[in-house]
Amino acid sequence: MKNLKSNTKDDLNLELFLVKKLGICLFRYQLSPKERLSTINSTLAKMLGYSSDKKIKNFTFKSLFKNPEDAKDFVKTIKKEKIVKFYEAEFKRKDKK
Repeated sequence: MKNLKSNTKDDLNLELFLVKKLGICLFRYQLSPKERLSTINSTLAKMLGYSSDKKIKNFTFKSLFKNPEDAKDFVKTIKKEKIVKFYEAEFKRKDKK
């Protein structure tokens, strides 16, 4: 797993644009003041079988993982590294596939 940090807001905006165009899932997980998904792109929602990102915005982050140990490992990693650019895990789909 390799972590890369953006230096500017322009870098982040470019990354967000590319993520949408490439069909890559993107989300931002906020650790404080309350742990929650603060940003989710429509690609992630569609891959999970939902029509829009608004449908999963209020889900608990850990509930999206198929394997609870992957969720724990991800949270541990993000607390340590602060930014995680690439992380492979299986998520639950709406249709249970």
